[in-house]
Amino acid sequence: MKYFVAELIFHFFIMMMIPFVNIILSRYKKEMKTRIIFLITILFSLLLSMSFPVRVAEGIAFDLKFIPIFIAFFYIGPLGGGLAIGALLGVNILGELKEFLLLLLNYLLIIPLFGSVYNYYQRTNPWRKLFIGVAFYILITGTRIIALVQSGQSDDFLYLFSFSLLSILTLAIIIYLIEMNKLQLAMLEQLQNADKLNAVSQLAASVAHEIRNPMTTIRGFLQIMKDETNLTSKQGMFISVSLDELDRTQKIIGDFLSLARPVNHFCEPIPLSQTLTDVAEFMHPFAVMSNVNLITNIEEKLIINGNINECKQLLIN
Repeated sequence: MKYFVAELIFHFFIMMMIPFVNIILSRYKKEMKTRIIFLITILFSLLLSMSFPVRVAEGIAFDLKFIPIFIAFFYIGPLGGGLAIGALLGVNILGELKEFLLLLLNYLLIIPLFGSVYNYYQRTNPWRKLFIGVAFYILITGTRIIALVQSGQSDDFLYLFSFSLLSILTLAIIIYLIEMNKLQLAMLEQLQNADKLNAVSQLAASVAHEIRNPMTTIRGFLQIMKDETNLTSKQGMFISVSLDELDRTQKIIGDFLSLARPVNHFCEPIPLSQTLTDVAEFMHPFAVMSNVNLITNIEEKLIINGNINECKQLLIN
């Protein structure tokens, strides 16, 4: 029993190489190179597990070769899984013909099953991935029980049960660690994007402020010139258009500045009918300048909840 437990622990640590290497490689951006190293690690753990099988009963030994093949297929791809299965069959081809044919038959049945759930596995959440992995291993355990019964050594069910329990737990831990690492990397990428967006918003705010200051001065001088009595009608029109364009530019700058402002969640009842009327009146001069006839048909006593300033900005936009 002591040797049996030692072999179980040894196989557990062999399999733990897979998520450990995956976590290290995920920090590097060279995807093809990291995939190759990850596949080599999987093949190495596969060969180690096959080289030192767990002796369940006399003449019967099991290993964890299914776990590397499962990880290779679902985390590298069908090609990686095929290479792992090819390595497995290549090692066993020198053994007994009956065992090799039985192994070949098993994986000829497993490959279509893997293929049928591959696309779903890539899309689903980590907990369902855990369920799929455990479900596959329960099927493998069923074939091992059958082999033990056929050998007439059903008294060794306790050993098989302990080995199968550790195998399922090992596969579940590996899937969990890989998935949590992927989730952590995705969150890290989101944080980096948020930092970039914050930097852009701060830059937009600083540039907008620098532009707004001279524009305010220009608008002030144009306003003074507009009040002059000796201007021709054409000059007055030019100044009015310039003032309107400056106001429009100020509005655009305000939109840039809104990137750097905190989101305002203040909510209150908005008299929507009156707000629509106010916005229509505000936009009327712009409509006239563009030769647009602005017609409104607003229902009375419309009320919504929201931020009145943001609502006006929405309607103006």
